[in-house]
Amino acid sequence: SDVIDDWMYDSLTEQYLLDEKTREWMRDENPYALMEMVNRLQEAIDRGMWGASDDMKQKLRDILLETEERIEDITDM
Repeated sequence: SDVIDDWMYDSLTEQYLLDEKTREWMRDENPYALMEMVNRLQEAIDRGMWGASDDMKQKLRDILLETEERIEDITDM
């Protein structure tokens, strides 16, 4: 649906995922929730619901890799 404009996705991403303190807190407290957020945003891009910039797409990929590493760290104990 066309309920959410691109600026809303951008704002959510900037406030929760690109803000370093918030992202670090989420990564430490619940990396699975962080991973789910990134996956949902990626799905919005893939489905054409969000016209994210190439820079934003790269940042999401970087966060995804960072989060996957964190999950591997905590599950390899």
